Amino acid sequence: MVIAVQVTIDARHLEKTLSNIKTKLPVKMEIAIHNYAVITKESLQRQLLLGASKRGASSRIQIANQISTKKRSRFRYDVTIPRKAHLLDTMTPHYVSLKRGRDINRWAAKHFGNKTISGRSRIYRGPRGKIKGALYVTPDPFTVKGLKRVRHRLPKMLKKALDDTLKGV
Repeated sequence: MVIAVQVTIDARHLEKTLSNIKTKLPVKMEIAIHNYAVITKESLQRQLLLGASKRGASSRIQIANQISTKKRSRFRYDVTIPRKAHLLDTMTPHYVSLKRGRDINRWAAKHFGNKTISGRSRIYRGPRGKIKGALYVTPDPFTVKGLKRVRHRLPKMLKKALDDTLKGV
């Protein structure tokens, strides 16, 4: 027994379908890339502000507000962070001496008062009542954590854009 199947292709319909894909796919991909850039920016801001409850909340809020997305070309968006945030993220651990006239002295007096800090930092009151000693400061790797949270979303967003394009054809 032989079964025969005849398949015909309408060339005009095929050309129309391909032209629709050519016009719609780049638009959908651009929207998906823009949305991913916005989600990445929000994730970095959120991760930066998670440490705000412990230390320097107002300055972290200002830095978080400066994180932005910029369109560079049709398929390229940049997420920019201020230099201060980059330095906070990548600095090497080091000691900061509590010398007269530094802003960190007020911060240390407010947060630690007369306490001696455990670990590598030491704060104490000098003979005239001023704070003396040194703080051991470490980086806050918020960019790694923020990017790790959204990394898995990009393939899903691009696949959804492709599916939406093909569904409309």
